[in-house]
Amino acid sequence: DVRISAFSATEGQSGASEITVMPPRRWTVSKPVAPGLTASVTLGAPHGSRVNGTARIEVRGSGLENVELLPASGYTPRLGQFQISSDKTFAWLDFDTKSLPNGLHELRVSAFNVPAGQPGAVEAIAMPVRQWDVRN
Repeated sequence: DVRISAFSATEGQSGASEITVMPPRRWTVSKPVAPGLTASVTLGAPHGSRVNGTARIEVRGSGLENVELLPASGYTPRLGQFQISSDKTFAWLDFDTKSLPNGLHELRVSAFNVPAGQPGAVEAIAMPVRQWDVRN
């Protein structure tokens, strides 16, 4: 969701008035996907869930070479690396929530067309950002 605003003062100055130039709109931003790479989470705690212990996450797709549990933005720290079936259509992770401190965490799952650390990686978002409340 994005909006465009204009302000009557420069950033950091108090008393600024805001004019909304474009009201909030939902944009879908897509990245190029490698031919044959598809990925979607088919099992995982829903957004807003309280999780503890071992949380199973499963991904179905095609062309899966590397699948990772990541923070909402960026690529580090990698919170989990999925096991991948030999036919590259199924990936799973039994995520131990004890690896995270208690509290709210925003996470995503990304799939890649090449093994971890290899050049030329293209990313497919298998699970858009979900917020989990970790309670160990």
